[in-house]
Amino acid sequence: MSSTNYYNTFIEIAEDCPATGGTTPPQRGTKKSVANYEYEILSDNPYRFSSDDVIFEVLHKEMLSTKMRWKNNESYISQKAAHVSERHH
Repeated sequence: MSSTNYYNTFIEIAEDCPATGGTTPPQRGTKKSVANYEYEILSDNPYRFSSDDVIFEVLHKEMLSTKMRWKNNESYISQKAAHVSERHH
């Protein structure tokens, strides 16, 4: 599995982007989405975590919230990490 981290890279908003600021992802129902978890982690800890750290934390929170069995964790993490990695490339 490859890393999702960027090194020595400044990522900025495109000049033609109409957004004036970020927004909190809406929560639907009682279960938090991946976007909700990512937003919480990043807004509570600016510049503290790498992309890989955030992905790991979100997977951990998802596993705790769904009370997954330990024997399934390794497969679940690999599948989720591969899916997230594909979306970021």
